[in-house]
Amino acid sequence: MTNFESGVASDSTNDRAPHVATEPDRTRFELESTVPGLVLRTLTAADQAAYAVIADRMVQQEIARGDERAYGEIWAGWGHDFAGSTDAHHRFGIWLDEKIIGRVDLLAVDPPSYGLSYWLDPDFMGRGHAMACVRRVMAFAAELGADALYAGVKPDNVRSIALLKRLEFELIADLGTHQRFRFAFPRHV
Repeated sequence: MTNFESGVASDSTNDRAPHVATEPDRTRFELESTVPGLVLRTLTAADQAAYAVIADRMVQQEIARGDERAYGEIWAGWGHDFAGSTDAHHRFGIWLDEKIIGRVDLLAVDPPSYGLSYWLDPDFMGRGHAMACVRRVMAFAAELGADALYAGVKPDNVRSIALLKRLEFELIADLGTHQRFRFAFPRHV
């Protein structure tokens, strides 16, 4: 189930009570996972400081794996991620007991086909958190009418490859530096 926060607007020119919007604010919402205390929330400007800490850990992890380009690539979209963008991408922080521990993005590159990316703080790996969150985002994609999801993974990222295979993604291309995986949603006739 997708939980949307109510949009609240107020008129600062007078003392009237805030007006509650009739439509929910779809720019900030939450997806519940099957793991207690583990939720996905749309990233907003209020999340910048908390996200900066784990994003820096992600940069350091990628550099340790030999990817010196990581710093620029990870931070290139920083402002866009938190500027309340109106694009069709969905950028979720992974929150465990109110602490951000990762990220999952559902990228509307060519709807109804979407790109999928995810990252989890290494301190929280091996506990099923990434599986639960990616599975929930897959269900959300199905709610949006997606017909396929695509994910690119570096060949040495064995944990991520194993996760995609357990979720029934299939390897469709080996590009040398990356492998491309695809999940096709069942067609209903």
